Amino acid sequence: MQKTSFKSVFVADVGGTSARFGLFRGDAAGAELVRAQRMPVVEAESFSELLGKAAGMGFPAGPDEVDAAVFAVPGPVRGEKAVLPNIPWDADLHDAGPWSGRCRLINDFEAQARACMTPLMQRAELLHTGDPDPAGTLAVIGAGTGLGHAAILQYPEGWLPMLSEAGHAVFPLLDEEELWFSEFVRRRGGRCPSVGDDMVSGNGLALLHEFLTGETVTPEQAGERLDPDGPVAETFSKFYGRACRNWVLSSNATGGLVICGGVASHSPELVRSVAFQESFFGRDDYTQYMRAIRVRLNADPLAGLHGAAQAAFHLLQSGD
Repeated sequence: MQKTSFKSVFVADVGGTSARFGLFRGDAAGAELVRAQRMPVVEAESFSELLGKAAGMGFPAGPDEVDAAVFAVPGPVRGEKAVLPNIPWDADLHDAGPWSGRCRLINDFEAQARACMTPLMQRAELLHTGDPDPAGTLAVIGAGTGLGHAAILQYPEGWLPMLSEAGHAVFPLLDEEELWFSEFVRRRGGRCPSVGDDMVSGNGLALLHEFLTGETVTPEQAGERLDPDGPVAETFSKFYGRACRNWVLSSNATGGLVICGGVASHSPELVRSVAFQESFFGRDDYTQYMRAIRVRLNADPLAGLHGAAQAAFHLLQSGD
């Protein structure tokens, strides 16, 4: 009997709101998701406790139970530590119990970028065909608890994920009403000047709903109350299109754009709308450039797990 080379990897995709855990089996050529589960991040008071709760769900409790483990977290990673701006604790593998020093941290949008290079993208929705350069950079952006950015740089020898903290860059405001909304966001705990995380996120959608209707809602309620033809949807779509346009231009993403994240997954009409298209394409010297960009929506909530698994199998293959 031929001996199988299949390996098992344990991965986590930690967001500002939810954490997902997954167990995969396979190899670098392809992997099967054996099991996945989700939990609210607020149920854990530390990164170590989060991993402990995963073990309580039946996932591996330590590195001896799997061939590799990769944990994707929402913040910049330096070595075995990551500062997490949208979570009240940070990730430090030195304090990760049995996992200490024997797994890998990656940024959550590195996981989203890596997911774009898996078969998962075959199910992505095509929003605009464009005329993509097969060798061009692929931009990835997604609004959820924050506004994540990443890109895939493509070379003749392969590809490389490029990370970004552009969600914390100042968000451009174009008229007086947008400035009023920015001030409203600041009074509700946002930053001055406003950044992408404040404006194009689940919380940004909730604050925009309150600003335009006077009704205070949670991000989930804002999505449930969303009228595709109403002013909240139109304004947020305009903001989202602007954020996507800026990231495509900043990364020179002639290979296309992939939109992901919870906001568009739950309310895809926000990125299908005319307001989004007008904001994304613009009416200037770069309209032709923007119309050549292929735009896809990856609405799979488990994309981050698939991307983290891709990173784990890459580690096994490279021997790192």
